Amino acid sequence: MHPMTLVSHGRTTTGEFVVSTLVDESMPVGAQPAGQPFPVRVEIVREAPAPHLRLVSGSIHMLGTMTWLDEIETGHLTAEEAIPEHVAFLASATGGRLGFVNSRRAVVNSDTGITAFQIDVLGESGIVPFPGRKDDLACYDTVESLSEDNLSMICEAARTKQIDGVVQFHPEFDKSCPHLYDTAVCVDADPHGLSLIQFRENGSFQAFVPFDVPVSTITELREQLDLLLINCDQ
Repeated sequence: MHPMTLVSHGRTTTGEFVVSTLVDESMPVGAQPAGQPFPVRVEIVREAPAPHLRLVSGSIHMLGTMTWLDEIETGHLTAEEAIPEHVAFLASATGGRLGFVNSRRAVVNSDTGITAFQIDVLGESGIVPFPGRKDDLACYDTVESLSEDNLSMICEAARTKQIDGVVQFHPEFDKSCPHLYDTAVCVDADPHGLSLIQFRENGSFQAFVPFDVPVSTITELREQLDLLLINCDQ
């Protein structure tokens, strides 16, 4: 296996899954000619934006084939703005290449277990996810602005069934980090809810707390967070 360490990924305006990377022709992957599929394994890891610790909230894995595009095809897609800006940036750099990934199934690994699904349910083309790349940190900062005490209160309310939520206990918490005891941090936020983790001396609680309605902006996120705090106080 020959990994590509610097990779951007996204979807074209017509829904194809694409990756761009910097390669060297001395690498087996880089030596593959354009237009000829070759087998690949794709792993995408979602990490919490927390600056003070590394938390992996989930990952997706795919087996399939990838086909490099030539410079003309890459230039055409870039000029037509048919690929995401961050994918085009890497593809157009010196040594950059753009490839189409073809896979039928994907496997998601998260704290709730392993889920396999058809690749075509990843999302329809043209739908902008929330949070996107540009507002990911703003989303995290908005949640963290509630204060650690409020995040712990939300976790406790979900654990005691005061509010809706799914809570799991993990006793295998690394006890070499006592400074994290009795703290709670945001692991992830999406349109449908909030993922939190609360650390205890004997383990950790992971909670997913759903919003009353889906959110698509930072303003809507703030409104739902305020509602969560109100529900916790009732």
